[in-house]
Amino acid sequence: MFFADEWRQIGFVSAVYRRGPGEYIADMPCRSRPFLSRFAALLVCAVWTLPLQACRKPDRPPPEAKRPVIKSRSELAQERQAGIRSGRIRPTTRPVLVESERRAAEARRALVPITLGPGAIRADMLMVNEQTITVAEILYALRDETETVRAAQTQQGFLTWARQTIGSMIRREIGSLLLYDEAVSNLAKEQHESLDKFVDQRLSDRIAREFGGRTARLEAHLAEFGLTLDVYRSWLKRDAVVSQYTREKFLPRISIPRHQLIAAWKTNRDSYTSPARRELFLIDVPFAGFLAEGAAWETAAESARAQARLEAMRHVRKISAALNTSPFEEVAREHSRGLKAAEGGSWGFLTTPLRAPYDVASQKIFEFEQGQVSEPIESERGWFIVKCGRIEEEKTASFVETQAQLRRVIENQRLNTLISNYVGDLAEDSTVSAADVAAFVESAAQRLSRMPASTTSWQP
Repeated sequence: MFFADEWRQIGFVSAVYRRGPGEYIADMPCRSRPFLSRFAALLVCAVWTLPLQACRKPDRPPPEAKRPVIKSRSELAQERQAGIRSGRIRPTTRPVLVESERRAAEARRALVPITLGPGAIRADMLMVNEQTITVAEILYALRDETETVRAAQTQQGFLTWARQTIGSMIRREIGSLLLYDEAVSNLAKEQHESLDKFVDQRLSDRIAREFGGRTARLEAHLAEFGLTLDVYRSWLKRDAVVSQYTREKFLPRISIPRHQLIAAWKTNRDSYTSPARRELFLIDVPFAGFLAEGAAWETAAESARAQARLEAMRHVRKISAALNTSPFEEVAREHSRGLKAAEGGSWGFLTTPLRAPYDVASQKIFEFEQGQVSEPIESERGWFIVKCGRIEEEKTASFVETQAQLRRVIENQRLNTLISNYVGDLAEDSTVSAADVAAFVESAAQRLSRMPASTTSWQP
């Protein structure tokens, strides 16, 4: 019964689709027509309106399409660094730093001046593994440069220079100590003996050259700076070992193709260009040289000045006559009364005229031919006779002439870079810390700034 009813319903629906609802209802019994009429009307509306609703466009507009945001390399690097700092990202290799990160890294590594409080102990000694560096050692190396800089700087400017210079020097010394420890660990007994002989020879050479061959004089000199002969000898030994060790270790890694040398020569061509220059010979006969002994030209009486001018004119005429028969250099040695007389009046090569009072005379050689001698030239202060020596035109050295020098320059640059990177890795595993280095640098800079300009001792 159930299946019969289902089949009747299916037949009804198919009949409606096949004949249309009106024709089918007309054939049904009268008592069923009202219900079926309403049902058929609803069914037809649903059948005919559903496809139209499906084809109808929605009233709401589609969501806006957003373009993907493409980040720059620096933004990606910043995100990566932020992830590394937060621990979200763990790098397996050292990232390549962009320019902004490189500057930030350098700023973090820079030494920050430390202000020592009252009663604080100064960091006069820095421990690097099992070796030590003292303030006296660092300041001794700056002894020749210190007074020159002090004379040209304010107190604050000098202190700033001291911090920067000592900071750079202490980094080099730390690297030297770390490399020295690594180098000597691989030396055989015979190599140690040869090294000691080399250091002894260098020490003997300095004693003979600067201290009259007397070791006691060198020891006294070092004692003025708070050093001993053993400390100085250890410097010489460390310098010799590190210099040889680094070249043997890193030079084989450096390769400089020919095209890089040519590119470097083209880029730095001005550095290998010699400007035009001329050789100056000068006979100087100043009026003041004919005044009475001890008299000054500015305070001399007019009568004395007139007499000096007359005698100077007679002297220069005598020189002019001598030049007709004798070489310029010989006459200059005998008769010139100014500078460079002992050198035959030679002032060397000039690229531009000298300053007053030699400007007028030196200008002449840029108008002369090679070997030409001027007539006596009178100025406010005396007489001059000028000779133009050799003339050299502007010349740019060829690539063949500069190739060896270029190779050495590039080689040294790359060698220093390799050594610096290697020392940085060694320092990470050493006992020295940035705080210790900063305190040491500040202690040395403060001591240097407090010393009187005339002192020769670095003792506190």
